[in-house]
Amino acid sequence: MRRVIDWDFTVPCPLQKAATWPKLLQYTPGAVPYGHSDRLMSHPADQAVFLQLLRDKERWRIGSETIANLVETSYERNFFELSLQMKTVHQEWVKAHPPTCEQYDEALRQLSLVQPRIPPQYHHYVDDVRRELLGRLTPN
Repeated sequence: MRRVIDWDFTVPCPLQKAATWPKLLQYTPGAVPYGHSDRLMSHPADQAVFLQLLRDKERWRIGSETIANLVETSYERNFFELSLQMKTVHQEWVKAHPPTCEQYDEALRQLSLVQPRIPPQYHHYVDDVRRELLGRLTPN
């Protein structure tokens, strides 16, 4: 057997999302099992070998390195996507990419635009988010 395609779980997606490291070689801060070192999930030597094999095969088969290049740069895309799903990864993302005052200002502006479209009984949620954002802007 050379390959398996599981059509039950296959979904169309942009190449930029599909071209990622295999799960075994994927490292995302905050996704390390509790009690383990980050080194458990970091395999730079194996990644280099995998990437070179992928690059050689892609160049040989289709004369391009597009997929290999996307895999090589997939870390940030994967890190961001997982930060939306996992609290521990989100915490690491925020540490690595602290929001700027301009981003907070834009978030507050967006809240002002969306609040009139939200039923009044849910305005307290928007107010909570606004307080949270303003609290982060206030120096400690």
